[in-house]
Amino acid sequence: KNFHGHSYTPLTPAQLGIWQHETQRQAGLTYLVQGEIQGRGKLHHSRLSDAWRRYLRIQPALRMVIRTDAQGAPYQNPFLESMIEKISITYYDGSMTSIPEARHLEVKKIQSLNTGPLIHLAVVEYPHDKWCLLLSLHHILADGWCTHIILNDVFSLYHRHAIGPLQFEIEEYRRWLQKQASKPWLDFWRHQLEGKASGLLNHALFNVHDLTAQSSIESL
Repeated sequence: KNFHGHSYTPLTPAQLGIWQHETQRQAGLTYLVQGEIQGRGKLHHSRLSDAWRRYLRIQPALRMVIRTDAQGAPYQNPFLESMIEKISITYYDGSMTSIPEARHLEVKKIQSLNTGPLIHLAVVEYPHDKWCLLLSLHHILADGWCTHIILNDVFSLYHRHAIGPLQFEIEEYRRWLQKQASKPWLDFWRHQLEGKASGLLNHALFNVHDLTAQSSIESL
């Protein structure tokens, strides 16, 4: 949808309920969730920051802020990608700031649904390369189950940065597909597309030999 020339997304029923509850409160936000993972090993700050910003670019749903239209109806609107470069990870010295203290400090950063960002990443660092990665976000973006998924995804990007982009040859992939003895995925999509796109699936899967250029899949 569009409002004043900008694209936006209506809130889901669950999000609308959260928004109504938060806007009726006189002070502070309550629907805040946090997740963390702890580990050991050298943590490269620049690589982690790069992975975090890349993740926000490919996950616009996590960049949402909540605005209202002329009638006062709420809608989701992602903040501009240009703002991503201004988002930094907070690093805490574990000898001075405990994990509970860091949790408290991070959750206080989320103060308004209409300004954002509604998601923050922090690291509590300890001697001997021990660390705790702490994610804080508003529940209107995602629930608590998602925090570890997000953290694992960010770490996947962090590690991919070390090995660089993956090279993918589409012709090689086509040959691999044809050699598979079992093709349950093909039956699934034939059923899904039945009567909607006759012959399209076979063409897409088995007639891609004209695409000879090598594709470079960025490590997201």
